[in-house]
Amino acid sequence: MQQEPILFTGTIMENICYGLEGEFEKLSDQEILDQVSEACVNANAYDFIMDKLIFPDGFATQLGGPNGVKLSGG
Repeated sequence: MQQEPILFTGTIMENICYGLEGEFEKLSDQEILDQVSEACVNANAYDFIMDKLIFPDGFATQLGGPNGVKLSGG
């Protein structure tokens, strides 16, 4: 099984939500934020994502690209 994370240019939120369809499309922005936040808490990633020293804009932090944060897999 591949161990390398795949991140797309966009925000942390967009990367987490990438590829979601169906019922998620019917949720409000706040409901999506609540569910993504809960999933991140369950994955022990929420505090890391909310650490302003690492990701200054939390879920809105841009990843990849020339102006985004680049993450190391190591």
